[in-house]
Amino acid sequence: MNNPMRNMTTKQRNFYIFCGAILVGWFVIRYMGNAAQQAAYYRQQAILAAQRAKAQAAARPSVPPAPPPRPVLPWLTTVTNLSGFWKGQNLVVNQGFCTLNLEMRETDTPANYIGYSTLSCRTPSSLWGLKGGQQLPPAMREQMLPTAIVMTGTPVNGAIRFQVNRTVVSPASGCETTSYTVTPFGTNRVAVQWLDGLCLGGQILMNRIGR
Repeated sequence: MNNPMRNMTTKQRNFYIFCGAILVGWFVIRYMGNAAQQAAYYRQQAILAAQRAKAQAAARPSVPPAPPPRPVLPWLTTVTNLSGFWKGQNLVVNQGFCTLNLEMRETDTPANYIGYSTLSCRTPSSLWGLKGGQQLPPAMREQMLPTAIVMTGTPVNGAIRFQVNRTVVSPASGCETTSYTVTPFGTNRVAVQWLDGLCLGGQILMNRIGR
């Protein structure tokens, strides 16, 4: 079989090789030109997107920064730092001179507390008489025994409002505590107010005596 490439002269072969090289070069140049055009297009789109984002940001109304939180003085009593031991004394109507002891501990929820309260009252010394008060009426002696309750409290309007969960020692009067509120009061002090059924209840200002 006759091969036409063998019949070509050297000059003809070189001419065809040259034409092939030109054709390959043209495809390469065209490909590079298309790639450069695509890159320029993507750059232009990125610049336009950045300009649009900048214009949208400038058109949004500026929001003033939130004011920094007002620092709470470390010694000021608030509903968030009531854990510890508290004690107070005061005259309570129909009960005499009373001493209230309160322990509060935070639960898993911040500003929620479990509380342990004991209240003991005594009559004025002029009523004791002989033998350390043994001659007092039995009902009066029983009123001087301390009462004890366990309760849980949650913050309400800047105070801790407790719910009585269990009465450990019931009062002799039968007037068990039904409402118990602890309100922060200045520096390391709280005001306690309670109600006990049909009785008058009471209120005592307490000082922190320990953590």
